[in-house]
Amino acid sequence: MKKKIILLFVICYSLLGVTLSHAQSAATIQEYDTTFLTYPFSDPNPIPRTGKIYPYFTFDGYSTEAVERSWKMVELENDYLRVQITPEIGGKIWSAIDKIQNKPFIYANDVVKFRNIAMRGPWTSGGIEFNFGIIGHTPTVSTPIDYHTMKKKDGSVSCYISALDLLTRTRWIVEINLPKDKALFSTKVHWTNPTDLEQPYYTWMNLAVPAREDLHFLDPGTHYITHGGQARSWPIDRTRQTDLSVYVNNAFDGSKSYHITGKHSDFFGTYYEKTDDGMIHLADRDAKPGKKVFLWALSEAGHIWETLLSDQAGQYVEVQSGRLFNQNSYTSSRTPFKQIGFRPLQTDQWTEYWFPYHGIGSVDFADRHGVWHFDRSAAQLGIDIMGLTTISDTLQITMIDGFVVKKPMEVHPLKPQHIVFMINPDQIARINFGETQIIPEWTKATDLNRPLTIPADFDQSGSYARYLQGHDAARFRLYDQAEKHIRASLSQDSFFIPALTEMAQLQYRKMQYDSAYFYARRALSVNTYDPQANYYYGLAASELGKSYDAKDGWEVAALSPAWRMAAWYQLAAVYFREKNWAMARNYVDKILDIQPANPQGIKIKLVLDRLRNTPVDLAVIDQLSQIDPDNHFVAFEHYLRSPNQHNLDAFQSGIQNELPEQTYLEMAIWYAVKLNRPQDAVKLLKLAPDNNLSDFWLAYLTRTETPPSRTLNQANQGDPRFVFPFRRESLPVLMWAASESNHWKPKYYLALIFAHAGKTQFAKDILFDLPDDTGFAPLYIWRSSFQNQPTEVEKDLRLALSIDPGNWRYLLTLADFLMKQNQLNEATTILTPYYEENTKNYQAGMALAQLHLMKGTLEIADHILREIHVLPYEGASEGRRLYQAVKLNLALNALSKKEYDIARDYLTQSKLWPTNLGVGKPYENLINTALEDQITTWVEAGESGNPPSENQVKALADKIKSRFFQFKEQAPF
Repeated sequence: MKKKIILLFVICYSLLGVTLSHAQSAATIQEYDTTFLTYPFSDPNPIPRTGKIYPYFTFDGYSTEAVERSWKMVELENDYLRVQITPEIGGKIWSAIDKIQNKPFIYANDVVKFRNIAMRGPWTSGGIEFNFGIIGHTPTVSTPIDYHTMKKKDGSVSCYISALDLLTRTRWIVEINLPKDKALFSTKVHWTNPTDLEQPYYTWMNLAVPAREDLHFLDPGTHYITHGGQARSWPIDRTRQTDLSVYVNNAFDGSKSYHITGKHSDFFGTYYEKTDDGMIHLADRDAKPGKKVFLWALSEAGHIWETLLSDQAGQYVEVQSGRLFNQNSYTSSRTPFKQIGFRPLQTDQWTEYWFPYHGIGSVDFADRHGVWHFDRSAAQLGIDIMGLTTISDTLQITMIDGFVVKKPMEVHPLKPQHIVFMINPDQIARINFGETQIIPEWTKATDLNRPLTIPADFDQSGSYARYLQGHDAARFRLYDQAEKHIRASLSQDSFFIPALTEMAQLQYRKMQYDSAYFYARRALSVNTYDPQANYYYGLAASELGKSYDAKDGWEVAALSPAWRMAAWYQLAAVYFREKNWAMARNYVDKILDIQPANPQGIKIKLVLDRLRNTPVDLAVIDQLSQIDPDNHFVAFEHYLRSPNQHNLDAFQSGIQNELPEQTYLEMAIWYAVKLNRPQDAVKLLKLAPDNNLSDFWLAYLTRTETPPSRTLNQANQGDPRFVFPFRRESLPVLMWAASESNHWKPKYYLALIFAHAGKTQFAKDILFDLPDDTGFAPLYIWRSSFQNQPTEVEKDLRLALSIDPGNWRYLLTLADFLMKQNQLNEATTILTPYYEENTKNYQAGMALAQLHLMKGTLEIADHILREIHVLPYEGASEGRRLYQAVKLNLALNALSKKEYDIARDYLTQSKLWPTNLGVGKPYENLINTALEDQITTWVEAGESGNPPSENQVKALADKIKSRFFQFKEQAPF
């Protein structure tokens, strides 16, 4: 049957009286230095913290005084947009400007103001940041990363930013691309797990926009998910009957995190009603199903962060995109929203688009070609459209009965148009224009039926549930918890294969290869084809020297598409180590036949070709350069083929990140261990920046070529500061070094590796055997945390202080210990002289105020808190709690003396929220005034001649103080 075509009365006019040229010039890219008022961070912590963020160290110094500082800026520009990137601040997109409106469409901070927010501390608000690895602001978010700029053949320009994440040993690359002729830019991610083990999987992109009263969140959905996995209604809050997608309607409770789901939609964004503009994020839904809105509390508790994080830019909110539905905390594991892992050799890539719009109202539909808004009435459809590229085509509206309405149109980037069709919108089947097809939601709802709650009768203590809890704990790097859950699972079903394979991986991670072999083999005794069991069976067998068992495991694992690449890679590597070049090449070819740009396959191919004097395969290099044009392995292999200064400079200039020694060491370990190419590793390490662990690796790799005593002695004399070994491959190196000399350094490093791997007793045994005369204070501070006897703890802390008497961390650690031992006077004596000379160190001031609270010298504590200036971390409340405790105890003292007016005055003060303490006042319903109310009742009773007993007053004073025995100012991670 032929479709009927009708032409109806159409009104069409432009909302912007500017005619844009059809011809666009090529996009441009430039690098320059620009100056920002900067509040810097400093004071890296040298004490090992073998926990969730190890091997990274944190920064503890933050400034209230700004300095002018020059920052590198990479700028991409076309006729419509200007995008600015800061490679020295984590590669953040600092600003994106709509040139037609001449204003940013994302939040552009007016200053670089670092505050203690991220995993390692420093973080600055605004722009778009890229997070990978584990939950939180990524470790590289405020430090220099590698970057590369490129003009492309299609006239677009790109800036590639990349980093090695030490927490997972994965590498991420983001290509920020601006086309020559479109009013959008894209971020294309290429993220690879090159390791032998499954890693945590977390990635979210955070975009900030200004917080204004007319802000609306455009997030299609029916529910939002909390960090803990609970589902609640969106956008209407059923309890308050308010629309949460309107910013000002969130004026209740604390800061908000809305992970929105429930509708099939691939875009989200923001809309400002008064200025009729906003921004849109777009991605294929399989790439980014997660979308989140974060906003600080609209009370003073949130407003305080305006001045903490900016000078004049004002408050911001974040709209974020993620690979999973929520940024799940560990408790989310008891809901449907669990954690997934990043499999060995897995490579993920996806593309996201970011663009502004204006002049069309709120957005109902968006794609890479344009942004649409619809106005509907019974017999009329108004369409507002703003193009993102030039399109000349016929707009077609197909009705349910087959009628087609046509209108020839031409749209241009960032030029809104308005069209009115005299038709019934409810009878529309679809709308087509160029490559865009729209199925109106008002005729076909996009609501989803995915379960949002776990069944009430699901057994959370059963074998499968305990396995899931262990599985998720491991993906949060909570390996001790993971092992407990997995053992609990196996205690109920000792042949439960998922738990067996998970335990095999946990044991392998702990470098207990015989145990890993046992659990993997047990799983295979139930199902010989289980791919994960076969893979870890192969890994463990390889470490135990069972080469044929290793090959057997990987060969069977390769039957599974999910584990095939990892198994083939292991087989290619093992044959390479055996110098069976033909078989190594066979498996490399298999990898590259399926994944031509697989980085690990290409790496082995490059080395094979070099050793066999085969010309460089330019086609393979070109495949990789499309993703990673500055690949360090490619550059180094080029240098090894032609070792001249030009090639050396090209290799070394590409490593620009904060910790270049880690890039060199990661590469060297791959050559030395994975391929058994110590000579290549040695060349790398000789080029690397100074690092004591690299010294030990050099000594180990050259032990048969040069007298080991000479190279080992040089390593033993190296600088141990900020050397935090964490790679399992370093274990035999340090074991050798410890056996060849009696120096303390390799033993100390061994203790760090064992502690990181969860082998606490091994670490203790080594630490307790180390001498007291090393002269390295961080060792003793760290060792004190393993001591069981208070006398030994104190001995280590005092030993560290004797080495570095003015170190505030050591002073605070000792004072904290003495306080917990009720040695309050001595703790006060230790801290007071330091704080008198260093009143800007608010951590010392807080600790000293706490001590005076405990001692009862309340006036001194009160004075300290009046003068202190706390720069808090996100969620910090200790300063206000300490202030409240001091004021309430002063009120109780006045009450005991029957000075009731003074007591009332202190009670009034206790309800204040001084901003110098780093905490803003929350909404009244969140404030617990039970203590103030109790004391007020006693004051009133005293005024009536019936005061409380001394025992009652003392008991309450002790209760208020008691919670501070465990207080220690430290950012949560």
